[in-house]
Amino acid sequence: AVVAGTEPLYLDAPESPGKLAGLAEKAAILLLLWLATAGAVRSRRRQRLAILLVLSPGAVTLAANRWLDFPYGASKAVAHAVPVWGLALGLLAAAAWRVRPAARALAVFGLVLVLVLSLRASIHVANRTARAVPGYDAAYPSIPSLTSRLERAAVVVVDEPAPWRYTWIAYFAGENRVLPLKLDHPLPSEAGARVYRLLDLRVPAEATRADRAAAASPFFALIPAESPAQRR
Repeated sequence: AVVAGTEPLYLDAPESPGKLAGLAEKAAILLLLWLATAGAVRSRRRQRLAILLVLSPGAVTLAANRWLDFPYGASKAVAHAVPVWGLALGLLAAAAWRVRPAARALAVFGLVLVLVLSLRASIHVANRTARAVPGYDAAYPSIPSLTSRLERAAVVVVDEPAPWRYTWIAYFAGENRVLPLKLDHPLPSEAGARVYRLLDLRVPAEATRADRAAAASPFFALIPAESPAQRR
């Protein structure tokens, strides 16, 4: 399912809201599969074998990571697979272009639908990536003034895409345990310890939640951590 694109290896972005968006995604997947099939049928035998050979390493690697429940290897496989898959889809789409005009229109509609549905997740991932560069933030030294107001057993969760930024935050948090925030994972259980989420007040979407802050500085705020449904 991961290799076919019908199921994510893991969630890089929140799922699309609403049943209509889910149905549109399923329709886009079916249109892409139809486009690839039509292109494969119209392609020459040598071209089909070449595409299969090029796609196999990335597909097998991603499938193995899924079966072994080892997501760390996916970052290397995806970096090689994405440009190759894009090239293969382009070749299959060019071959499918030789079908009837009505089928051409359907193929174009499928590609446009995929691009539109990908925008929300793409923007989310791009924003997270932009936050990861540079790795050090001059505002980090203000974190100790926040954690000093918490009990020593309190746990702090942070939404940071890059491990080096997470490590800097954990360093400045001092004795409080710091954990990465994961959208679909329950809050950590620390024998009754309170759990707080670190907000970056320079990010508009996070600044709007600072009204419940247990501690705040000009750059960051700590609020009681939410349930998975409230984090979205």
